[in-house]
Amino acid sequence: MTTTAIAKREDYTALDAEIGSSIDGEPLRFKDGRFIRGFDKTDVDLGTRFMMHPASTSDGFIKWEDGRPVDYKIRELNNPQQQPVTRESLGDLDKDDWDDGKDPWSYVMMIAMKDDNGVPLTFTTGTVGGKNAIKKALRDWRLARSKHADKVPVVELGVDSYEHRVHRTTVTFPVFRIVGWGNWESGEEASVKEVLNDDLPDWA
Repeated sequence: MTTTAIAKREDYTALDAEIGSSIDGEPLRFKDGRFIRGFDKTDVDLGTRFMMHPASTSDGFIKWEDGRPVDYKIRELNNPQQQPVTRESLGDLDKDDWDDGKDPWSYVMMIAMKDDNGVPLTFTTGTVGGKNAIKKALRDWRLARSKHADKVPVVELGVDSYEHRVHRTTVTFPVFRIVGWGNWESGEEASVKEVLNDDLPDWA
């Protein structure tokens, strides 16, 4: 597939209208090599599958005070009318006013998911590894989305790691491997091999 074909714009109005763009539900996070869901922080097994909502991807900043979020400046990446949120636009730029010298605004990226029971979740991350995992899954989705009209990817949770050159520690990061395609509303899933047959991309 050529770069031109990959970058071709498509009309996803119908898909976006069906799955919407709101992000809510239980929190899903990745910390210390583990996926954790819910406010009771329950471990999620590696290999667990979730539907992922590409059009819901959002990023921006959250303001924290006394360990609690007090303000949000978030934009939907799928909405061309919303401009990227820059740190400079948020104020609180005088480091002398920061508690413990820590920036009160932290960058975050979010994407909506559903488990096999249809329960909505929001994967939220502020780490480089987490952001890259979302972007990698979106790139894989982009390569194959034209073959799956009105479908969303089904991802399998995984983990990988690398050795930090400076701190000489092992750094873990999440992995979202596309293993199927499903209907966001009904929750029905089709195997990626059933859908694509022998025309499988490298990630399948």
